[in-house]
Amino acid sequence: MSDATDFANMMKLPPAEAVAYMVARGRIEKTFNWQDLWAEEHTRSFTVSRLAHADLLQTFRDKITASVKGDLSRRDFMRDMKSELQKAGWWGENQVLDPQTGKMLSTTFDASRLKLIYDTNIRTAQAAGRWQRFESTRASHPYLRYVTKRDERVRVSHRVFDNVTLPIDDPFWHSHTPPLGYRCRCRLVAMSKGDFEAGQAPDGTPLKPAAPNLGTQEFINKRTGEVTRVPVGITPGFGYNPGAAFLANQLKMTADKLAGLSPPLGRAALEAINSGADAEQAFSAWRANPQGNWPLAFLALDDLSLIQGKNPVASLSPETIAKQDRKHVEMTDAEYLQAQSVIDQAQIKAQEQNSLIYVQIKDTPDLGGYVLVVKATQTGKGLFVTSYRRLSRKEAARDREIARLLNKQKK
Repeated sequence: MSDATDFANMMKLPPAEAVAYMVARGRIEKTFNWQDLWAEEHTRSFTVSRLAHADLLQTFRDKITASVKGDLSRRDFMRDMKSELQKAGWWGENQVLDPQTGKMLSTTFDASRLKLIYDTNIRTAQAAGRWQRFESTRASHPYLRYVTKRDERVRVSHRVFDNVTLPIDDPFWHSHTPPLGYRCRCRLVAMSKGDFEAGQAPDGTPLKPAAPNLGTQEFINKRTGEVTRVPVGITPGFGYNPGAAFLANQLKMTADKLAGLSPPLGRAALEAINSGADAEQAFSAWRANPQGNWPLAFLALDDLSLIQGKNPVASLSPETIAKQDRKHVEMTDAEYLQAQSVIDQAQIKAQEQNSLIYVQIKDTPDLGGYVLVVKATQTGKGLFVTSYRRLSRKEAARDREIARLLNKQKK
């Protein structure tokens, strides 16, 4: 299959999620080496290495976003960006000053460079969009299959991944979601449980139900000095999941926006998010494969001041939900999304250093209530739900008596 045909197929009916990925990359970053902006950082920022021209960077981003939307073909992108670069004097070879080293660097913008920029950004956006669709259909298609083009151009290091089929929440996909390198044409395909159990791909080739263990290799980021381990077969800088990283970034952006609102408005907005029509499905997908922190509740300013908190949005971290699912597996998705009501309707509130313990007592045949703990970080900038569990009726009866005595003392 030719590059032109490959791109034509890829660009058909671009998913809205891929467009959202590009739109979210709103921050323009000037970089002078491909290692300056690393892996997941690309979900928040847009850059073209060694292009020290903010207006041209913005134009690149806008043109690629238009391409993801389907409004601009690759040919049109190449034509338009060549014209813009020529007008600005950036077409061909240029010299730029690296502010980190003080050295002059050479950079070239030509047809080959434009194709690479287009290819990498489009494929990453499409991968991010597909991942969100995989998350939304995981109930019916809980497995993902790695698929190569199976031609002579496929990298030898990628061929070993062909037909690897694993659950969507397998850690393998954290690092092995295509593209795995520049001009990588591999992709993932969702698969139902029945098809997985049949053991064959649609073309009859056998599935590989285990991830190959090829090991890792050391990589030193020459710009930062950071030493990381990169899985064998993956080009450094590509060993991350664009879709999962995008979702984590969206959660952070949501929490940051909520924290900047007035308390009544922020609380109402968060409650609307966690009670929406798709909220339970979205939380369930996050819980199965948590990336980033889920904003769960909004604290009143009086409560926040008791623990020297500065951020009123209490979030649930991947580490905490993993602990919760080990110790309190009975907690349902719906119960987590009702955490705000536990805080609002708590009959007992106790402070322990930088933590607040909320106890909501419920008089029902099957449930005594809930206990929820919120903790502020040492700087006060972070606020997390660190524990959330059900109360037995016996515990609730005891706590009801404690609440009665506390109220009596106050009087």
